[in-house]
Amino acid sequence: MKTSIETNLPKLMKTGFKTRLAIAAAAGVLATLCSVAPAHAGGPPSKQDNKVLQDIVDVLENAQVAELDQLAADFHGALSYHGNITAMMSLWANNSSITFNGAANVGKPAVQAFFQSSGYFLNNWVSLAPEYKTVITVHGDTADISTQCVAVDLSVSPMVVKGVVQVNATCEKIKGRWLFTSMNNTSPAPL
Repeated sequence: MKTSIETNLPKLMKTGFKTRLAIAAAAGVLATLCSVAPAHAGGPPSKQDNKVLQDIVDVLENAQVAELDQLAADFHGALSYHGNITAMMSLWANNSSITFNGAANVGKPAVQAFFQSSGYFLNNWVSLAPEYKTVITVHGDTADISTQCVAVDLSVSPMVVKGVVQVNATCEKIKGRWLFTSMNNTSPAPL
């Protein structure tokens, strides 16, 4: 009979490195808390207890940021190499919308149509994201991601930047998974 680890190993292997690292850190901090808590049972929390609790909060928030960073990476991956519409649409909530230079596409079918007619899906482009321009802010079960998509045409030599898009996304954790609920994109964005 397979153990829980053996059964879930393929799923665990797909989990991003940052997420696995954050989960491991959270487990370590939780173990520390469990070893400290019995010593203070019945009394007021000490400064060390409060620090341990704050460390847990920080680790859990970092885990959320790591999951959102993976969502952004999956978005860029789904845009690249003529795009992957199945992978792209798996990142979006049912009631989502995308706006590009003021033109709104509301509802998941409209979001899908937007991507299928975009330059990424019609050309052999790759989407690059300057990490230093990516900002993730968590607000409980919602979050904001601000980043850039740099479209690079791979079909020519030397490769050519075809466009830069500023991406401002809102995400929501739905049934334990982060999904895009809205995205407001503008081009050209400054490099």
